[in-house]
Amino acid sequence: MRNFLLVLMISLISIVAFAQDNVGINFAQTFSGFKFKDSQGNEDLNLKRDIKFSYAMNYEKIFKSGIYIKPELGFKNLGAKSKINMLNIEWDLHYFDINIGGGYIYQKYRLKPYLGVGFYYAFLYKGDQFIGSDSYDIMNEKIISKSDYGLNLNVGLHYDYSDYSGVFIEYKNSVGLKQLDNNINGGSKELHNLAYSIRIGLTFNIANKKSKRN
Repeated sequence: MRNFLLVLMISLISIVAFAQDNVGINFAQTFSGFKFKDSQGNEDLNLKRDIKFSYAMNYEKIFKSGIYIKPELGFKNLGAKSKINMLNIEWDLHYFDINIGGGYIYQKYRLKPYLGVGFYYAFLYKGDQFIGSDSYDIMNEKIISKSDYGLNLNVGLHYDYSDYSGVFIEYKNSVGLKQLDNNINGGSKELHNLAYSIRIGLTFNIANKKSKRN
């Protein structure tokens, strides 16, 4: 795992070092849930999505062909909610998120559609479970993994309102591939993060600024 993280960070730093195009920031409203199956393979029909928030910053390199690469660092809030016997249950998970992605953007006009895919690795730094009026620290209880990884699929529209900056809106679908349940109570449960987000953000074109000055 340490070797994987080292390679991930080196790749991220290398991409940032050689990229000379855009930096961006974004904010997202996230509709988060779990994919859960018990030891008998039954899904929990009481599980519902919950509305969470996240934010991130990225560095983007766009090639003349329209292919782009985009490393991103951010924080995301995930979880889900349920109700059993009139008792409200909520999971609230806070992650530090690293994403390395790429895709294609159509650059002919100022309004630019794009689509992409990315791989994420996330670290849980705070997790709580609320059952009625009681709360439990998930990290201390060690009932859930402190890391997660998976895939992001995204499609969006980017608009350049000047040579220096732009705005974008994006739909992002995240699928967790890591088994989160530590099975400390026995059984063979299956638990994965699922989320889709609507993201809005700003981009700042560094390359154009440099070329203008030169």
